[in-house]
Amino acid sequence: MRRLLLVPVVLVLLSGCGGGLVTANDVGQAFQEEGLPLTDARDTGENCETSEVCATRITSEDVSIYGYWSESDAAAYAEACSDCYQAGPIVLNYATSQTPEEYRADYERVLDEVVGVG
Repeated sequence: MRRLLLVPVVLVLLSGCGGGLVTANDVGQAFQEEGLPLTDARDTGENCETSEVCATRITSEDVSIYGYWSESDAAAYAEACSDCYQAGPIVLNYATSQTPEEYRADYERVLDEVVGVG
């Protein structure tokens, strides 16, 4: 009896381990679901030549979303960026876009929710 109860508990615990990388696409979809602008959004991930550059990327007129394989890679990029926000493995790059000032807090709030920060 005890063994049967442990199996579901172990499966539940393991399902949260490495449950998958949060991607730029995931964040972009969350922004759209919240009604945040992603004008002319396009997947530019093919330009992520190496893991140091990025793993996934969505570019729009409002904000660019960079996804990395690790938080440390994301943090390294964010530190070098003149106008970025980082949460988990994702970096929002405002420097390459014309991000409306009134939306920045909303983009950051939604990103924090998606990656589980806060």
